[in-house]
Amino acid sequence: MVISAVRSVAAGKGTLDDALTRRVIAELVDRRRTAPVRAGRATDLLTARELEILLLLAEGMSNDEIARTLTLEVTTVKSHLARMLPKLGVRSRLQAAVWAYQNRIVELPEEP
Repeated sequence: MVISAVRSVAAGKGTLDDALTRRVIAELVDRRRTAPVRAGRATDLLTARELEILLLLAEGMSNDEIARTLTLEVTTVKSHLARMLPKLGVRSRLQAAVWAYQNRIVELPEEP
């Protein structure tokens, strides 16, 4: 078994069985297709920091601006976003911002 795994890696292949690899990829794709969750559940799922980042994101801030505002590294902001998006059932920063408005996490300003 070990010898076949070494030969497989030497040949540029992975050590996982092809069927298992396909199954893992299919599972990841299915998770990306989840429908957005509603506000009540999502706010329970998000950490306080993720919620802060969501609010700043909804204001239109970039990762750099969010990092400066919260005194974080940009990579930390990106890590929080990467964990937050699947929790909300969205795939992008834009979808997260739209989600925040649709679920009244952020309200549109009143027109004068």
